[in-house]
Amino acid sequence: MKLKLLFLLLAATSLIFSQEKTIAQELAGSLVQIEGKELKPFNDSTLSETKYFLFYFSAHWCPPCRAFTPELVNFYRKTKKAHPEFEIVFVSQDRSEADMKKYMIEAKMPWTAIDFSKIKNASRINAYAGSGIPCVVVVDAKGNVLADSFKGEQYLGPQKPVDDLKKILKQ
Repeated sequence: MKLKLLFLLLAATSLIFSQEKTIAQELAGSLVQIEGKELKPFNDSTLSETKYFLFYFSAHWCPPCRAFTPELVNFYRKTKKAHPEFEIVFVSQDRSEADMKKYMIEAKMPWTAIDFSKIKNASRINAYAGSGIPCVVVVDAKGNVLADSFKGEQYLGPQKPVDDLKKILKQ
């Protein structure tokens, strides 16, 4: 009887772990993108093919963020066509949806963003955020961190994980 109970427990544990959502599943229905001057829902069906996600925690009110964003835009534009297996997702730290939208338009962000109204409930994604911004975190499709702007409490800056992603993509 104890052996049967042990097998049932192991089977249940295995089932629980196998049901953990992928990052694409976690983001499903939560993404927007700029179309013209409007934020529109993003067709996230293509995310199931994404192997690497770069989360960009940033805000319009943050001067270092605004200084780094054009570099990230250039990286994305140069890299995305050759490497469709990665995607950037903006996780706004702005104070309002209007500020987020203004930032995305001004910076010409060509990538997706988590809908402002859904950021607070995106606990798994928010768990990747460091203690300051700009913060860049690269994860694989399962959510394993591959590169981060922070090493513990030490701030490495946003360029370090971008450089790490370049190595992963073999650029």
